[in-house]
Amino acid sequence: MPVTIHLRKEDLQGIVATLESKVKAEVQAKGYKDVEVRDILPKTDLGLPSEAWVVSIPSGATSVTVSKTLPNDTAIVFYGVSLPTKDDVTVIRFRLGDAKIKEVYQVEIARALQDPIVYFEEGVMYKPNEVMNIDVFAKTSGDKQVILLGRVAEPRGKTIVGTVE
Repeated sequence: MPVTIHLRKEDLQGIVATLESKVKAEVQAKGYKDVEVRDILPKTDLGLPSEAWVVSIPSGATSVTVSKTLPNDTAIVFYGVSLPTKDDVTVIRFRLGDAKIKEVYQVEIARALQDPIVYFEEGVMYKPNEVMNIDVFAKTSGDKQVILLGRVAEPRGKTIVGTVE
């Protein structure tokens, strides 16, 4: 899966709309018909300590793993990463459980861009009941601001009521 750096706004909108349809279909396939698609919330959806996009790499380490088993009624798709600060994050690795690597992205290039965002051309999907492991690698330990761009699909009313279609 290639990394896409330069996208026109209309290209990104098309990619995100396609990914939203796919992630919504995964939850509907579990029997939930009224499904809402929303932005990812760091604490609610990924288990981070707060709803702020900060991961903490322990002292003496160069990586941290964000791990969560998705519930039966939730699917998540990631389509990019933003590195708005000059943190030394180098790689984001998406794994299914402990072994299977779904994708690895070298993201250092983001810091060289005027808009420090790297988009994934096809997205990384986690389906209901899957074990999601996301490894963040950096050159040093400490707090790192890593904003994962993506969408969550879940039954309407679980987290938000959503808009009426």
